[in-house]
Amino acid sequence: MAFISETIKQYLKGIRDPLTGDDLVATGMISAVIQKGNDIGFALELRGHSLEQAEYLRQACSEQLKNIASIGQVTIALTGQAPVQSHKEPSLQRQSSDSKKIPIPGIASMIAVGAGKGGVGKSSVTVMLAAACKKQGLRVGIVDADIYGPSIPKMLGITAQHRVEGNQLVPEEVNGIHVVSMGALIPEENATIWRGPMVIKALHQLVRLTKWPELDVLLIDLPPGTGDVPLHLAQNYPLTGAILVSTPQQVALLDVKKAARMFKALQVPIIGLVENMAYVPLDNGQKLHVFGEGGAQQWAADESVRLLTSLPLLSEISKAGDQGSLFHFDTIMKELASVLLNIVIIKN
Repeated sequence: MAFISETIKQYLKGIRDPLTGDDLVATGMISAVIQKGNDIGFALELRGHSLEQAEYLRQACSEQLKNIASIGQVTIALTGQAPVQSHKEPSLQRQSSDSKKIPIPGIASMIAVGAGKGGVGKSSVTVMLAAACKKQGLRVGIVDADIYGPSIPKMLGITAQHRVEGNQLVPEEVNGIHVVSMGALIPEENATIWRGPMVIKALHQLVRLTKWPELDVLLIDLPPGTGDVPLHLAQNYPLTGAILVSTPQQVALLDVKKAARMFKALQVPIIGLVENMAYVPLDNGQKLHVFGEGGAQQWAADESVRLLTSLPLLSEISKAGDQGSLFHFDTIMKELASVLLNIVIIKN
């Protein structure tokens, strides 16, 4: 029994409490692990969490334990303080009063772009959206928060390394877009082999210790998953909202659903969903839905999330990303840029 208990706790160590940012095992929130055949159960102690946060933790634990091949049914008993009903829904116009969330001087809005899954074109969407916002007259910046796999520099043709003035990074400027990324700090072929605390330290440098000009919108390209990076950002910065990105496949929508629940648990407003690679436009005007059709629309309707746009699957976009000229595809993001323009105007 001690062995299975330690195994379960080892798998759950990576899940962070949305209230404190600490891992569930270190805080003692996981206890009373029991096993019956292949089925397991344990107690998860709540400490003033909302209903949304409690559900997020329950689902995160359950999903994490599915990685153990021999595990059957997982039963999680919620103990401790009863979850609190949220009486206020987060809005795009409301900034949190949490004193930990210190705004960055000169930056009007911070918007996270996340997916919960890699390979859905999140970075491409971020770059094209930034270019479209710039064309709308907004002052735009990008933080490439994918510390392990930064791709924004490649997509924007950035080859120089960031300069440092004092203790601040100087963002690279491409077509009027101000960019910081780990990809402009270390050689392209080098791997970043860091544990969580080092990742958060690097993220703090990229976001807080950068010599930003005045910006209307700072887009933050998140890494895959629902771990340290989005949790740190939501707890320490006044995020205006989050844009979710998914492809039409059900496997991608499963992960974007987890990302949506994470943002709701962290009280970050969801601006909407971008369906990427939704179709191939044919010469006769028809659309070929190679990855399926209707899944994103149905998910958005079920979750009461706005479907912002459906983007085509174009080889030209892929080539432009490889050639560092992705900003030329600003026109397909014009509608979404208008949405952000309205958010910035209302917020200010």
